[in-house]
Amino acid sequence: MAPKKQKSQAEPPPKPEASRSDSTGWDASQEQSSTKMFDMMSKTNDKVKVRRDARKKAIIISQNARTTKLRADVDHAAQQYDEEVRAVRRPGVEHLLELAQKKREIEARITKCQSELEQAYFSAAKQLQVALDGRADELEV
Repeated sequence: MAPKKQKSQAEPPPKPEASRSDSTGWDASQEQSSTKMFDMMSKTNDKVKVRRDARKKAIIISQNARTTKLRADVDHAAQQYDEEVRAVRRPGVEHLLELAQKKREIEARITKCQSELEQAYFSAAKQLQVALDGRADELEV
């Protein structure tokens, strides 16, 4: 970026003193001509400033529009990516859910079998105790 130029406005030439106009040849027509030139330069500088400001404003508007569009494009791409990732992962997640359900079912069956086995063990122990008590009574007699 080029360095900013300092604002320089043309200043009207100094007005000659009445006594100098005779000696230097500076007269009223030259003063009018220099004043007109100064006015013309001021108007030109003002027009240039207006054009420069308009260009600057147009550049800013254009840049803001591009930035907004880029943000929208990035957001859209991120959303698409998330949807694609979910679509790719969905079958795996569903399979994991099925496996988790099967695991719960197997654990429930194991728990049921353990309780049945425990009941069978206690029942067999009770029957054995009754049988042993009966034999002990027969041996004592």
